[in-house]
Amino acid sequence: MSSNLWHIYFMEMEWTQVWDKMMDVQLGLMGELEEVMNPLGLTGLTFHVLRFLVEAGGHLKLMEVAGKVHHSQSGTTRLVDRMEKDGFLQRLACEADRRVTYAKITLEGERIFKEAKPLWHQLIQLRLGEPLGSESGEAYLKLLSKIETSTTKRDGICPLGK
Repeated sequence: MSSNLWHIYFMEMEWTQVWDKMMDVQLGLMGELEEVMNPLGLTGLTFHVLRFLVEAGGHLKLMEVAGKVHHSQSGTTRLVDRMEKDGFLQRLACEADRRVTYAKITLEGERIFKEAKPLWHQLIQLRLGEPLGSESGEAYLKLLSKIETSTTKRDGICPLGK
């Protein structure tokens, strides 16, 4: 193998390890969040939908919810169906544009979010705050922001299989 091919191979190995480690950490954190939220009748995903609704002032368009949780429209519809059945949110039609539907947090959704939020804060402090500290946390956030920016710029990239 030429030295150039070795260089490419080792670069791929390095980035594969980075990818694997990021996935392990993310999946591990989501698994722990599931365990913490489960006794409250929430999943990690439903907790985050409630958090996004609260942060947005109580309501979001369903398309905005889909974007925030990185779900398809159909996946978001099923998620909102379950959350509506559980009494955590309700759908509201937009009077000005009937194509738009909003998800609005209910009083029960606000109540359960207030109960769940301290548990989430404890988890992120234990798994991120303590091991990273403030300075490392800021540096990690900057690195993740670079990656996030690169994933939203898909100029000229053809989705796999298309």
